[in-house]
Amino acid sequence: GGWWALRPPPPPIETLIPSIADVAPTVSTTMRAEPLVVVHVDGAVVFAGLHELRSGDRVGDAIEAAGGLTNGADLRQINLAQPLVDGQRIWIPVEGEAIPAVIGGDVAAQSGTGSTVSLSTATEQQLQDLPGIGPSLAAAIIDYRSEHGGFNSVEELIEVSGIGAVKLDGLRDLVVP
Repeated sequence: GGWWALRPPPPPIETLIPSIADVAPTVSTTMRAEPLVVVHVDGAVVFAGLHELRSGDRVGDAIEAAGGLTNGADLRQINLAQPLVDGQRIWIPVEGEAIPAVIGGDVAAQSGTGSTVSLSTATEQQLQDLPGIGPSLAAAIIDYRSEHGGFNSVEELIEVSGIGAVKLDGLRDLVVP
């Protein structure tokens, strides 16, 4: 009993736990953090749901991140080379299925981009659902993309006859290339 009462006190806990200054960093300072995008891949894929990818990845990369395609997937309706946009929804249909409208979105894009319309893949009706785009302007957009192989940027829309700077500004947040 006397030993217990007279023993030296234990060292303070602060000396037992290493401080942050004592721990070497585990991440190399030469590495750059790449910006990430989160996309919703759904439909005929193995692992439907949210997937985090690098900025600059394409729809094909998102399908790969979702575990690949299931039997019967119809890739003819999907642009595998389309760059990903943060918050994008990618629907992979099965043979004979149309890409469904997005619940809660005002415009459904054929490429599955949620409430934005893909200029390179949207139908004439989807283009007409955009403000200020009627049947003749939708047809002009489709003619332009047929002649030029799609759109590389939203700004390229100004080259379509009938679209000026004001109309482009009104559409800029509603469309993707």
